[in-house]
Amino acid sequence: MDGLVAAVLAGDEAGVDPAVLPAALGERPGLVAEAVGAGADPGLAVRLGFDVSGRHEGQTALHTAAWNGDLDLVGRLVSLGADLDARDDRYDGRPVDWAGHAQHSDVVSFLTEAAEAAARARGGPGRGSRPAGTAP
Repeated sequence: MDGLVAAVLAGDEAGVDPAVLPAALGERPGLVAEAVGAGADPGLAVRLGFDVSGRHEGQTALHTAAWNGDLDLVGRLVSLGADLDARDDRYDGRPVDWAGHAQHSDVVSFLTEAAEAAARARGGPGRGSRPAGTAP
């Protein structure tokens, strides 16, 4: 298992032992968040089937990227399906809250717009929309 984790954190797909992957998926569900926390690219972990919104030390990869103000990584995680509304275990904050606390206004704007777009896609109200049954 340690070899698989080391390979994922190094982005070394050839170093991944497929025989330990099923166990790793069960025992290390937060490997995407762990990778981001270690400053590694989470792409390999996602390709291997690890949950993009899995938790490591109580937070998701999106929380960490938002806190760090890494707008490119935030966008990538959102495009991979990261949960915009995930709340961390310690402060009960969403990634947008973490970005706001760290004063990353560009990340706050991006996450706010992404959440509004997701709400519209689900048929809920987004920016500029009115709840059903209200007059213009």
